[in-house]
This record gives sequence, C-alpha cells and structure tokens, in this order.
Amino acid sequence: MKKMLVEYKGGKCELCGYNKSLSALTFHHVNSNEKEFTIGGKNYSKEKMIKEVDKCILVCQNCHCEIHENDRN
Repeated sequence: MKKMLVEYKGGKCELCGYNKSLSALTFHHVNSNEKEFTIGGKNYSKEKMIKEVDKCILVCQNCHCEIHENDRN
C-alpha cells in the first residue's frame, strides 16, 4: 500500500527530491485539523487511503523533521 501511495504522490520528497528509500519517505498532513488518521500502518481501503494522502505532502524524514522543528520555533 505504501509503495502505491508514494507513487501516487510522485515518488519523491516534494521539498528536496529525495527518492532513494521508500522507508525514508513519509506523509505530512498540511493541515492537522483535517487529519482523520495517521497513514503509517493502516489497512483501510485504497480509496480511503488516497483520500487521506490527498491532505498530505510527501516528504523525506529529514524534511519532515525540519517542518516540525520550524513549527516549534
């Protein structure tokens, strides 16, 4: 499922272009108020998963950490 969702979102970090490791890519909810569930480890239908990742940007772990670090500052 994750591979399909990553490919759906373009296959690389939307901020830096990283695309070497599937496990290093993650989904960041742009508006946390719209978040229904965390993407990782869920076994919902393909349609429900796509609906949720449409609320996200695809980022690598480094960029995801930087996003959250900037949120705290």
